[in-house]
Amino acid sequence: MEPYSETNEVDRHVGSRVRLARLHLQTPPSRLAREIGVSEFELRRIEVGGLRLSARRLYALSKALGQPVGFFFEGLG
Repeated sequence: MEPYSETNEVDRHVGSRVRLARLHLQTPPSRLAREIGVSEFELRRIEVGGLRLSARRLYALSKALGQPVGFFFEGLG
């Protein structure tokens, strides 16, 4: 994952979809973070769009949350 200072619309949207899926499954942040190999702090940054996801990490999230990769982009204008 590559940190950067400016969030953009896509990163914020994908992060909000990660959070939506995690909350829907009632998965604690600590558990999801452990499953995808990041710290809780990094997961929080992902969920607000402050940390860009690699394809590998996005795939891991899709498996951990039981969603297709396309789910994270649904509703993006």
